[in-house]
Amino acid sequence: MEKPNAEPGDDKMIWGLEWDGRFRLKSAYNFAANLEEEEDAEEGNWKALWRWKGPNRIKHFLWLVLHGRVFTNKERARRNITTNSNCNHCKDCEESIEHIFRGCEKAKNLWETFRCKLTTTDANKSF
Repeated sequence: MEKPNAEPGDDKMIWGLEWDGRFRLKSAYNFAANLEEEEDAEEGNWKALWRWKGPNRIKHFLWLVLHGRVFTNKERARRNITTNSNCNHCKDCEESIEHIFRGCEKAKNLWETFRCKLTTTDANKSF
């Protein structure tokens, strides 16, 4: 077995969804949105997510989002950890995964900042 090479610059992490290899939230969002839209090829999509050569923490987070496992205030309230299921930013809507990423004005502003267009105007549509 060959010893790892510690010379600087030999290894680098690249983002496979961008031409220059740099991570962009827009391409991560579009990747997740495309996984959602292609329900017929769901099994292949999950394989594609895990084969994707992006950062593991991003892959894991996308997996959590797509499986509805993000620990929102709605989920905390369901587990009786808190009595307030509302969004911490807009205060008057229930904080669900869909609300965090599509319904909340703060989220909409963030997507606009990154010039991401949401694939649906229905904030209640399930991921």
